[in-house]
Formats: sequence, C-alpha cells, structure tokens
Amino acid sequence: MKAVVFLCFVAAVWSCTRAPKIDTADAAETIKGGELAGNGSFKPFKLLTSFTVIDTGTYSNELEDGTYYVISRDKDFVDTISGWFGLQRLGKYYVYQKPDTFADSLWNGDTMIASHGTYLLLDAQNKATKLSSVAENLNDYFSSPAVINDKLYYWQLLSRGEHGPFDVHAAEFDIATRKTTSRFLMKNDAGTDYSGYFSTPYLENNQVIFAFDEKQTWKFNSGFNPLP
Repeated sequence: MKAVVFLCFVAAVWSCTRAPKIDTADAAETIKGGELAGNGSFKPFKLLTSFTVIDTGTYSNELEDGTYYVISRDKDFVDTISGWFGLQRLGKYYVYQKPDTFADSLWNGDTMIASHGTYLLLDAQNKATKLSSVAENLNDYFSSPAVINDKLYYWQLLSRGEHGPFDVHAAEFDIATRKTTSRFLMKNDAGTDYSGYFSTPYLENNQVIFAFDEKQTWKFNSGFNPLP
C-alpha cells in the first residue's frame, strides 16, 4: 500500500485546531495507514457525491499531524488531498489542498512524514490548476481559505519587502467573475512556522467572520462590506 501511495501522493500539514470539512459519515479518526481499525482491509467510501476515497493514512511533522485521502472520480484517479480541508465545491469546480512530501524520508512506521501543500482548483475533466493563479495573492501556507456561499474567502499577506511586517487583508474571490476583492485588516509580521496562524474564515449569522488570536474579529455582510 505504501508503494501505491508513494506514486500518487504528496502530503500536507494539518492544523490540530482545524476541524475536518469532508462530507462523509464513514471517515473515522481511527483510520490509519490505509486500514480501518479492526479490519484487515481498507473499505472505500464516498466523498461528497461524485468522489470515492480509495486509500487513506496518517501524516505528521514536528508541528502538526493529520490524515490524507487518495480520491477517484468515475473510477479515474484524481489526486491525494489533505483530510482536514477535504473537497469544497466552488461553482463548477472543487477546491482541495494537495500535500507535499519531504525528499527521501517518507515514512515513520505507518505514518508519512509530510509538509504543507498547495491549494488547487479541480474542473469537471479532473484537471487541476493552482488556486493562487486565479485568487490574487493567495498564500498556500498562511491564507487558510474556505468556501462560503459559493465564494472563496481567505487571508491576504502583502509586503513591500522580502519579509514582514505584512499588510493583512481579508479577501473574497468570486469564481463566476474571477474577481478578487480585498479589505485591509491589520499589520502583522507572521513570525511563525504554524500554518494555522490565521484561522479559517467562517459563516455566522449570515456574516463572514475573520478572527485572529481570539482577540480581533472582523465581520462582513453578503456584499463583503465591513460591519461594526
């Protein structure tokens, strides 16, 4: 099983504070190394409606750990995705995170040694393109994107120099118009290796919420206008 995963997999980091967003009742946290706990063989299961998880396992690094999923659609291999982000539908597309492996040291027992990956946009023909190529200034490591009401929301980090401090913006990407709208939030040096430093935006009371460090919160209405 490791050989199969090696050929098709690139792994990712999982923030321990992030909740999985996959749409399946069968993906238990006890799944490890591509086998269901208490069962000698892996049982594929559906993800959303069109996709099937054909293999799964765990990955980790010095900071975080999590689960990966190898997925197919219509019996065709698609890719390997990070379990915490899963597949999120955006218009006619799906957004997912494709993990990255470390060079040669891939395994520690049944766990893959892995690092953070790249966000991709998947079309109906199973062709994937980098999300950052259409969503302006999306940072694969820090942006923490989320699909809300068929639009993509994420943190933008803009800097005039090679390093911070960054001008941090809330960003909304409309897949229908391919337009990105940004709202300035704060300055921050992002002096960390933790990929979950900026929390994933979420919907609450019909408002899109960007929250930072449990102390600062910015709210936006459906037109992406700031609210008090």
